[in-house]
Amino acid sequence: MIESDINGLTSQLFYDKDNLTIKAINHQNNATKIDYDGIGRTVLVTDPLGNRQANSYDANGNIISDKTESFNSTSGNYLSFSQGVSYDSRNRPIQTSDPLGNKVSFIYDDRNLKTSVINALGQQVNLYYDINGLTIKTGLIRTGNEIIINQWNRDLIGRLNSYQDAENNLTKYFYDEKSNLFKTQYPDNSSIIKEYDALGFLKKETDCNGTITNFSYNPKGQLTQMDFHVNGGTLPTPPLTYGYDSFGRINSVSSGTHTISKKFDSFNRPIEEKQGTETIRKIFDDINNSIALTFPDGRIDKYKLDALGRIKEVVFEKKGTANCLINDFAEGTILSAFQYEGLFLNNKKYAYNL
Repeated sequence: MIESDINGLTSQLFYDKDNLTIKAINHQNNATKIDYDGIGRTVLVTDPLGNRQANSYDANGNIISDKTESFNSTSGNYLSFSQGVSYDSRNRPIQTSDPLGNKVSFIYDDRNLKTSVINALGQQVNLYYDINGLTIKTGLIRTGNEIIINQWNRDLIGRLNSYQDAENNLTKYFYDEKSNLFKTQYPDNSSIIKEYDALGFLKKETDCNGTITNFSYNPKGQLTQMDFHVNGGTLPTPPLTYGYDSFGRINSVSSGTHTISKKFDSFNRPIEEKQGTETIRKIFDDINNSIALTFPDGRIDKYKLDALGRIKEVVFEKKGTANCLINDFAEGTILSAFQYEGLFLNNKKYAYNL
């Protein structure tokens, strides 16, 4: 099957007799291959660079081994990393092992909730739950006793009423009749107060220092402005204003006389950011798999990508210049001009482990 996106870039998908995808070729002719076992489970994925991801399963279909093999194109060899999972008779993971052999174990209750976690160093944390299965207490075990205890107190519908840390500092939470959090009281008795509108949107917040923030929204429920009324001793802060495009993406942010605007391409990638007369542009070359970044001073950096979309090389295509203004000596006087780092056609290359 051939697919074409809105930019005219095509890709191909190949299927086996069971309608499982066995190969995908993108617009750059990079192929990803997928192998399955007899019951349709993925056992091997090979990416365009030859890196492999292999899975093994137990009789119940649980993944017990995840092996990553990173291909070295120079030596032709693979560098392998494996991690594993063990399960109990109820298919609950009871032990995991990372590529370095470190193991973490888990103990469960009859509700399938984790009651203990034991890390690779043998340190054990116990967990306790309420009737709704929400955590209400954790404790680190040392010499047979629980220490560093954290506790959560919840009401019958699961809302957090208070949290007490290991040093007995208590934070309290209060809700209105619509279950909106309207007050958070900290251990030092300072508070954050919140007010909501009829639709449940946050409209006002007063912080611990007495600074008030008002929130405004458009008919779509998108935040359009934040106004700040600062308390004494704090510098005045201009409002923040947000603009949106037809897809609901934030395309402008204004603070006082300063505005930052953004543009996106059809793949939702940012391609331009502008502040005043200064503009930074990104040009995506999906055919040649590169990104060109143009700075306000004329400098151009080109990022070359590998078949997985990772940066493999940076080419400094063009130098830029900028004036350095030092107003301490004479206002508006240009003392020097300098060029940004990046000599013409100097390269930086990158290599990866998968």
